[in-house]
Amino acid sequence: GSDIDLLGKDITNVNQIYGNSTYTGFGGEATSHSLSDDGDVVFNKIEVNSTAYFDNYAEFSTSSWLRLGDSAKSAIRFSNYHTNDSLTLLLKTNSTSNSGNFILQQYDSYNDNYLPPLRINPTLRIQSATRASVETTQYLELYHDQTDAVIDSGKGDIKLDDDVNITEGLSISEQLVIGYEVATDSTTVTVSSGTVVNCTKNGAMSVTLPTASGNTGLFFKIKKSGTAGAITIITNGAETIDGTDDPTYVDAQYDFLGIVSDGINWIVVDRYIQ
Repeated sequence: GSDIDLLGKDITNVNQIYGNSTYTGFGGEATSHSLSDDGDVVFNKIEVNSTAYFDNYAEFSTSSWLRLGDSAKSAIRFSNYHTNDSLTLLLKTNSTSNSGNFILQQYDSYNDNYLPPLRINPTLRIQSATRASVETTQYLELYHDQTDAVIDSGKGDIKLDDDVNITEGLSISEQLVIGYEVATDSTTVTVSSGTVVNCTKNGAMSVTLPTASGNTGLFFKIKKSGTAGAITIITNGAETIDGTDDPTYVDAQYDFLGIVSDGINWIVVDRYIQ
């Protein structure tokens, strides 16, 4: 029920120490924190050979470090060295003892070896839920190579489930796969339809467009692969194609028409008419 004052003293063979009044302190340094009753203070360093439990939370001051791994190979730090204070994850790179990878993976595979390569630049690697004993190439990587930003899929395509607004140049070093669908009869396309609509019916059919309003940049290429008949391209309401609201036709086999929305109407930007 009384205070324990052991500052500057060594303690051995003690299972539990309780501070029942103001606080219990170890070491010889002063503290600037105002502690509530029964708060625990440890000055300098503490070594824990097993598990440490916190009933509330562990608090680190600005620019303090939470170091991880042997010889502090990585660290988490709330830093005020940036213009605006930021939480930072620090990784040493390009070493077998620290590859420079930050790997996000499912808990059950924490002992699996996904064979991450050595990195010159810190890399975020998101691993699929497939166990490493079965598959080591199902991942997405994100990093900057000191020249360009790089997104890499170890296996499979990179799928974008929503619109992508590109405001600068786009460089594609591998195959670009665009949306494609086949229409065997009259159809209505939507904003989620394939970019290329291949009409294969041997006879007349129609393709009804979605509204151009609010869909600036939406592009379709409509191609006629079938014989005979014509494809009638129908707009939404009074919207026009190149200024006319009359139906537009693609009537010869292998002809196509490429149109894009300007946010109000449709504009022809590509065509092949025999």
